[in-house]
Amino acid sequence: MLGGRGRRLVASVIDSVLVVLLAFFLVVATGTLEHAEDYVGNGWMITIPLLGVASYLLLNGWLLFKRGQTVGKAALGIMIVRAEAPDIPAIGLLLLRGVVFLLLPVVDLLFIFRRDRRCLHDLICRTRVVRRRP
Repeated sequence: MLGGRGRRLVASVIDSVLVVLLAFFLVVATGTLEHAEDYVGNGWMITIPLLGVASYLLLNGWLLFKRGQTVGKAALGIMIVRAEAPDIPAIGLLLLRGVVFLLLPVVDLLFIFRRDRRCLHDLICRTRVVRRRP
């Protein structure tokens, strides 16, 4: 059974909030933007996104690799599977999904209104989101 649009939305919000909170913690913990001089130059424009990616992987890497889930998806009982089969996609495809989502968020999300509820990142990676069986 496909994961509902509402569940996917709430899972995405949960994941986004958690990643931002962890990224903020990492910025503070590492002292990335501690002094006014840290804002001079372009170094922070690379460091901040890298800390965001690190946050995403720290929170979701193991769950994605082992269960095809992010923290939000696990909380709402949904998971990512290959479109042709019910098994978990390769980690490379799971990471590619994230890249597409980050680069084209509005276009990507509009695709969820298709009958099969697959976003652009699902179509590119040949995945779908389904309810996880207990």
